[in-house]
Formats: sequence, structure tokens, C-alpha cells
Amino acid sequence: MQIIDTSDPSSRSSAETEEFAHFKRDIYQKVLKTVFKSLKHRSHNGDTNRCSDGISRILYPGILIESQDAEEAAYFCGCRAARATHPCPKCLVSHSELHKILGNFKLRTPNNMRAVLEKVAGMKTKGEKQRILVEHGLHNIPVCSLHSQI
Repeated sequence: MQIIDTSDPSSRSSAETEEFAHFKRDIYQKVLKTVFKSLKHRSHNGDTNRCSDGISRILYPGILIESQDAEEAAYFCGCRAARATHPCPKCLVSHSELHKILGNFKLRTPNNMRAVLEKVAGMKTKGEKQRILVEHGLHNIPVCSLHSQI
């Protein structure tokens, strides 16, 4: 998905640039929510379908593979991407430890990242919120998940 920016990016302040980036992440999540909404109930509870052999079966639809480039993966999980302190969309490996292929790092599970966002929601200052978000390589944006309430 490509969002076209009609203004001149070089004329923007850093705050405007960050605001546009947040807008793109927010749009990406809203599109995912719309696309996956119809699958959520069926993926958890099943859906009866008549198969080609004439037998009705309960099927549980799901997505077996996600094919994304690095930018899409960052939008998908709400993380900060390649130049972040924690650039990996799957775990919390620090940028300085990316070379440790066999390292054991905390995973970015929906529950782990939701807990971080809930902690951020309870912070009083923007600085406190930003520190926690950077520490976990996240943006403060609700992320669409088939595992959470849509």
C-alpha cells in the first residue's frame, strides 16, 4: 500500500514529518482491521462449509504466511523499523546485537506489546511515554490483531 504525499517533504518541519509518518501507520492499521474483521469470528469459532466431496465441515480460516518488506513489517506490528534501537519486527533484539544470530531475545507477542501500550497509556508526560516506546521499539498506535478485540 503506497500513500501518496502531495506536498513537498523537504518543506516540512520534523514534527510535520513525524505526524505524516504516524498518519501512514494509522491508515495501514485501519486497512488491516477492515480486511481481517470478517475473519476474526470465523478463525476462532469456525465456519461450516460444504466441501467438494459433498460433506459439510467446520473450517477455521487463517493466514499461513505474511509476505512483507521491512517497511510493511514495521507498519504491520507498529514497531520503529530499521534505524530504531530495537529494529526487529519479531523480537526485542537491540540494534547493537543484531549480529548475534543465536541470541535469545524477548519476543514481540501481541500480549507483550499490548502490555507496553497499556503502560504507556498510564504515563503522565509525553517524555515518559516516548522513553518507554523507544525502549520497546514501538509507536503509540493501536495494532490490528486477530488475537485481540477488533
